[in-house]
Amino acid sequence: MTPGRFGAAIVAVLALTAALFVMGEPAPVEAAVMCPPVKIDDLFPPEPPPRPPTTPTTTQPGTSTPTTTPTTETTPTTTEPAGTSTTEPESTTTTNSTITTTTTTSSTIVEGDSTTTTTGGSTTPTPTAPRPRGCAPFVYPLTWPVNGGSHVISSFGADRDGGARHHEGIDIQAPKLTPVLAAADGTVARVTQEMGTEDCCSIVIRHNDGWQSVYVHLNNDLYGTDDGMGIGVRPDLEEGAEVVAGEVIGWIGDSGNAEDGVDHLHFELRTREGVAVDPAASLRRARLVAELPETEPTWPYIDDEARYMQWVAARLLTEGLFLPCDEPGLNFCPEEVADPEFVRDIVRHLTGVEPPLVEGRMQEIPQLFESVGNEQRVISELMGCQTLEPCLDVGVPETELARIAAWALDQPPSGALIYPTLMMEMGQNERLPEPGDAEAQLRARGVIGVCRPPLDGERLVTREGALTSLVRWVVGPTVGDCEVTTQRIR
Repeated sequence: MTPGRFGAAIVAVLALTAALFVMGEPAPVEAAVMCPPVKIDDLFPPEPPPRPPTTPTTTQPGTSTPTTTPTTETTPTTTEPAGTSTTEPESTTTTNSTITTTTTTSSTIVEGDSTTTTTGGSTTPTPTAPRPRGCAPFVYPLTWPVNGGSHVISSFGADRDGGARHHEGIDIQAPKLTPVLAAADGTVARVTQEMGTEDCCSIVIRHNDGWQSVYVHLNNDLYGTDDGMGIGVRPDLEEGAEVVAGEVIGWIGDSGNAEDGVDHLHFELRTREGVAVDPAASLRRARLVAELPETEPTWPYIDDEARYMQWVAARLLTEGLFLPCDEPGLNFCPEEVADPEFVRDIVRHLTGVEPPLVEGRMQEIPQLFESVGNEQRVISELMGCQTLEPCLDVGVPETELARIAAWALDQPPSGALIYPTLMMEMGQNERLPEPGDAEAQLRARGVIGVCRPPLDGERLVTREGALTSLVRWVVGPTVGDCEVTTQRIR
């Protein structure tokens, strides 16, 4: 091959390669064009009814209108006989320069985002506009609605009831009692939480822009059971309450028609008109940006760190007892000092009876600062407090905890653990036993081990210590040689 021919061949190959590259390159996507959200009707469009048969056109005597009028409509065209009156709207159609009077009945029905036209007594779905090609996926700003390890197990549009209906949300599987989070800022529109009934447990949040998110199959069981007697929506949430994205609103469960299935969250995203749309792309985006913990939290409180009292707090929460420390009430704050009202809440729930008042004690100034000698300087400068009360909490010493535990042991069972709303209003004027008598009573019953030192009348107990001790002393765990054998709360 001569050099000239060789060079021409190279040029031809390069030109062909460039042409193939240009032909195979996809069309650029316009960032400003976003796909409309996918609805059930987009995935499963309704089938139109069969078209009515075409009827030859009937004309009045003396006219030259052809028997069959060319037209694109399948609605028959007829001429009213002379002298006939009708209340139907009349329209004039020009076909092949022939004027023909036609009678039609037409109405438009709008349902959600779909339009149906009724013509000549038949109903046919109006074809929807074709979805734009090459558009960017529709993404609604969401927060991933599950706090921890989870994965999607059922998609939008999946068959239900043998194909009789279609799934209007996405199912996210996670362990029972995994916290469920608000997917967007908004207001609680509806709470369904009727213990012991099928109307449990779900929540609907109306976002600030009018869209809605729906959370279904929340927990309805007492901890460690499948009895349908627990709660799944955060107890302080009511209709009209404001929530922010990422705030815990409930817990994963198997309520409703998921009772025989796996624990999961059914999540829906709905437009302002209430039309369910596919949240898959929005959730994928939310999952990518979510700061999920490495471990899979399976407990209602996010700071329990797998300690012994964790199952106790979880059980009491699912029975309706709210143990808040911060505003969302999901940081149990086990290291904080237990105040008298916190202690009374525990005992009230364990017995179903309103307990007497518990004597509180102001927390003492830490010994670290005692050498300063100036209390105001300790409070304002070293501890960062302007007044004494916000700085030093009122707590409960061990001896007061024993007094209320001994009182609780004398109360007859009321079934409050199952029905916490039926608590009796009594005990307000009763007095707690004296500290020495209370401790002796608890030791005689075997709930305090013989090798445990005398209870401290000065040391304030923490929230974890108060909860753990009250459960051990009041509801039955046995103590032998200072070793506690845990058992389920009755």
